[in-house]
Amino acid sequence: MLLFNNVCSQPTSKQKSYPRFVAILDILGMKQWLNQSNPEEIATQVEYALSACDHVARGSYNNQPFGPLVQFTHFSDTVFAWTPDDSWTSFSVITDALNMVMGIALKNGIPMRGSISIGEAVCNSDRLRFVGNPISDAYKWSEIDEARKYKSAGIDFTPITIETLSNKLKTTSIEKDLNNDRHGKISDVLTKKIEMNSKLIWHKNQLFINHWSHGMFLRCEPNVLFHKRGLPSNTEVEKKCAQLIEFYQHYVCSNRDTEISLCHPKSLHHLYFALDKVRKERIPF
Repeated sequence: MLLFNNVCSQPTSKQKSYPRFVAILDILGMKQWLNQSNPEEIATQVEYALSACDHVARGSYNNQPFGPLVQFTHFSDTVFAWTPDDSWTSFSVITDALNMVMGIALKNGIPMRGSISIGEAVCNSDRLRFVGNPISDAYKWSEIDEARKYKSAGIDFTPITIETLSNKLKTTSIEKDLNNDRHGKISDVLTKKIEMNSKLIWHKNQLFINHWSHGMFLRCEPNVLFHKRGLPSNTEVEKKCAQLIEFYQHYVCSNRDTEISLCHPKSLHHLYFALDKVRKERIPF
């Protein structure tokens, strides 16, 4: 009876949900990778890619450090990321952080495919509680929905997210420091007035993070990186390689001169510092 009462007692803490961005990334080829590498080696290589985003998810303002503004957790072949809220600052940070993760991972032969969604969700890293419609939306769009024609490496935004952000633009403008881009405003890409800038790119009617723009792939064909782990190839792998190189060529043909650093200008730090205050108020988030 004592055991029953203890088991059936109330939870120690209430799980809180907040509107936020979430992303689910699938590490392609994990089954074959496990057949020829041990779990320690794989976890270490994935961690290297995830930790590479620290310089865009952390920073300092008035000599006060802040961050990380994007949290990550890794479970088998899935990487999950989330922000403390759904502000335009969070949009900017998760876009840059995932851009870096995607670039470093692919450069080291670890192709990832995933999607970003937006909405109310519980994201409790301390107790590993992750619940909410945007999690389901990101997974279904990336892995199941037949309307998503592109199946190779890359991170895009779900249709629900694009619609939500487009509607949000009507009532809440993007801060000038975040919206300005020497290759076009973010708001103009979101509304399809332009095809791409350094952060975003439309491809096959899907809105992707522009992971080509940081210049990591200028001296190699990105599809070659699919084979860097030495995994067995098959028809499906070759299809993904063909889709990836088509995507890359689309970017190169659209903007041959682009090579942009992801380092943030100092003018953005006050926005990120403010977001960090939100993060600390919601720990664990």
